[in-house]
Order: sequence, then structure tokens, then C-alpha cells
Amino acid sequence: MRAARCRQPGMKPKAMGGELRILYIEDDPGLAKLVQAKLAPEGYQVDSAITAREGLAMFDDAIHDLVIVDYHLPDSNGLEVLQTLVSRKAGVPVIMATGVGNEEVAVHAMKLGAADYIHKESYDKFFSLLPSVIERVIRQAEIGRQKLRVEADLRESEERLRSILMSMDDAVLVTDRAGLLVASRAPSGSAMAAPEWRGKTFTEVFPEAVAARFQAAFTAVQSSQGVEQFDYSVAIGDVQTWYNAKVSPLKDDHGTFAGVTIVARDITARKRAEDRLTFAIQAADAANKAKSDLLAGMSHELRTPLTAIIGYAEILAYEYFGHLNEKQKQQMDVILQASHHLLDLINDILDISKIESGKTELERSTVQMGSLIERPMTLLKESADRRRICLRSHVPADISGLEVRVDERRLTQVLFNLLSNAIKFTADNGSIDVDIGRRGDDLEVSVTDTGIGIPAIELDRIFDSFYQIKRGGTAKEQGSGLGLSLSRKLVELHGGRMWAESEGEGKGSRFVFTLPLRG
Repeated sequence: MRAARCRQPGMKPKAMGGELRILYIEDDPGLAKLVQAKLAPEGYQVDSAITAREGLAMFDDAIHDLVIVDYHLPDSNGLEVLQTLVSRKAGVPVIMATGVGNEEVAVHAMKLGAADYIHKESYDKFFSLLPSVIERVIRQAEIGRQKLRVEADLRESEERLRSILMSMDDAVLVTDRAGLLVASRAPSGSAMAAPEWRGKTFTEVFPEAVAARFQAAFTAVQSSQGVEQFDYSVAIGDVQTWYNAKVSPLKDDHGTFAGVTIVARDITARKRAEDRLTFAIQAADAANKAKSDLLAGMSHELRTPLTAIIGYAEILAYEYFGHLNEKQKQQMDVILQASHHLLDLINDILDISKIESGKTELERSTVQMGSLIERPMTLLKESADRRRICLRSHVPADISGLEVRVDERRLTQVLFNLLSNAIKFTADNGSIDVDIGRRGDDLEVSVTDTGIGIPAIELDRIFDSFYQIKRGGTAKEQGSGLGLSLSRKLVELHGGRMWAESEGEGKGSRFVFTLPLRG
């Protein structure tokens, strides 16, 4: 592929001091010679070819200002030749020569990119019109090229102006293609520019480490013609000032690399805010870890004596060392109930501490969803029956036998916590429903009760550790405030989500969690 060498038309070729070269692809050698004879006095040099193949070869071998191609050729047709010439993007205008009745061909040729067309229905008319058509096409082609150059210059000027206007509040540096600073501007008090920087390199105006980063960005932009961006700092007295540098390419009139524009924005305030935030996060993480470690240590220390208390209390309750009267039995029941509650609290604290410290690993196994739902319901059925609470499950047949890879013990713990809470906060003669279904690629399990409900502002806070809703003594008993927090964390370990829904106090509650079917 080669670019056309273009002459400036507008006058007769002879008056411009040179000949215009035309390639005429015509299967009639006699007509081609007549065209050569007709155009020679007008200052045109005409090269002729009989076939499409010969014409395209001549086009590649020499520089032409114009191509005239006949529609009918021995080895092709003019439209195919036109498409080939246009695809080579040489910028040479093409005139299509057609016979009588070939108006559709002429229209098609113009759509494909022909500059003009001329009919050959009458040789007299053809030879009469040909010089004026040629001159008009060449003039229009040059006008088009000039327009493109002007538009390119305008775009370049606008782009430079836009870059300057957008960076007026920031420091601006401009280099040439060799990397020497040729212009600089900075807000008052900035350390990013000075008049004496002109003609200097990055290493002459910046500290070594910063200069290396600028040089690396300059090289990358020169190579890729993309944009490079990085943060760096310079010292102004005893104060460290941070900047964000954006390095963009500059191009000359020919679109080649001419240097870079550097826009440097002072980001010291942002950096200091980020440092404060990072320190605060680290301090909070350290405090949270210390709290978890303290709770875990205390829980371990408490569990040992508590286990002994429960053991000896059970020995007394089972009357291994003698009979107890009714008063003593009631007291032993209170001791055992309180001890087991305290043990559950300790175990929950240990579980949450392990999860927060990342020490909990799920022991996944293949479990059928039907049995997973049924087990905690069987364990709590007696508690519900004593309160005449209707406990029901709704498991579709296609899900009951569905096998999933989960930690069975942990999910049983989640369901047990949700069902225990539902029984605890549902009045006698109420109902609790467990539903399971699909939601996209997840399984959705819900526990719905007709209990005392949850205020809207509490729906998310109830999952915080040790948080309990002030219910005015409505509940039969208060829990540790850890069950829901632990349940949500266990569901999230499985890749699911947990949330609560309620229309308000006295209108029941619905606790929902999802489990991914994949993964």
C-alpha cells in the first residue's frame, strides 16, 4: 500500500508547472489511445491498462493522481476494482466510466466511494466532458484533503487548550519529545514548578526517587501513547507534600509523539485523611481482637468450673446420695437450668470469637434438606406442644431429597436458634411455619411466627452481639443476645445471607436465610 503524491489543482495543469498522472483501465486499446491523445494537450499523462489485474499492478508501481476505470473489463468489473482501490486507502479519487443504461452501476459506484462517473454513450460527448470532470474531481479531492488537515489542526489545538483549562487549579508541566521541560505553571506556593525549570530534565528538578517515577511514566507514555498516573511526595521544608501526577501524551501535526503534559494535583489533605482512617481501622481491629481474645480466654476459664457444677448438680438431682424433698428438687432444677444457660452463653461466645478470628472451618458433608429441617423441629416439638404452638414445615417434594454440601451441625444450630427464638416470643396457641424454596441459584429457608413482632428500626440491630430488644417483659425468658449474631455469621460462612422481616410489634416475624446451591 502507498500514499498518493498530491498536486495542488485549481488551474490548468500546465500552468501549475507539472503534469498530473492518470491511470485509465479500459479494455478497448483504441479508446485508451484516443483518451491519451485528448488529455495530453491538457497537461495530463495517461497510463493505460487493459485488465483489472494489470491496472492494479500499475497502480501499485507508480504514483497516480486519478484513476478512471471502465465498468466492463475482461477479468473483472469496474465496481470490484473500485472496491479494491478504496480498501487500500491511498486517497486517490476514482471516476467510473459506464455505458448507456448503466445508471444503477453509476449510483452503486458512488455509494462504494467513487468520486464521480461519466457516460460513454457518445464518444463526442465523452471526450467533451472528460477534461472538465477530471479537473473537478481533482479539485474536490484536494479540497477534501485540506479540510481534513484543517480539522486535524483544530482538534489538536482544542485538545491542548482543553488540557490547559482543565488543569488551571493544578500544577502543569510540559516536555518535548526528548523529555526536557519546555513549560511549567503552578498555583502560588506550590513546589511543582519554577521558571528556571525550563530546559531541564526530571533528575535536575526532582529528588532521585521522584525523578525516576516521572522518567518511567514518560517512557511508558511514549511507548503506549496512553496515560500514566501515580502518587508521589516532595518535602517543602519540614512538611511532606503529596501530589497525584497524570502524564498524558502530546502529539504534533502529523500525529506523532511530541512530548508529555503532566498535571500534578496536591492531595496532601486526602493522604492525611486516609492515614487517619487507616490508623483508626487498625486500632478498631486491634481492640476487637483484644475483646475477642479476652472473651475467649474468660470463657475457657469459666467452662471448667461450670462443667463441675453441672456434673455435681446432676448427681444430686438424680438422687445418687439420697432422696430430695420437693423444695430441694425445685432448687436443683433452678441450679441446672441456670448452669446450662450459662454454658450455652459461654459456648456461643467461644463460637463467635473463633469466627471473628478466622479460626472456624466448616466441616461440609452431603445432607438432604428434608432431614436437615426435620431434626431441629423434632428436638423442639415438645417445647412447642407444651405451649400449644403449632409447629409446621413446608418442604416441596423436589427439595426434600435435594442434597447439599453444608456443615450439618452448624446449620442445625442455626435452625435450632431460629426455632427457639420463635417459640420463646410466640404466645400460647400461636403458630410457627418453616418454609423452603428456590430463589435463583440459592435455597431460601424461612421461619415465620405469629409472635410479638419486631419494630422496623430493630430489624438489623437484632443481629448485633449481645443486643436485645426491650420487650417490656413480654417474653417468658430472655436469651444471651448472641444466638442471632452467631446464626448470621454461620450462614455467611456458607456463602449465604440472613435477614429479618416484620410488619411491626404484635404482627409476627419472619427470619430468612439463603444457601448457595453451587460452590
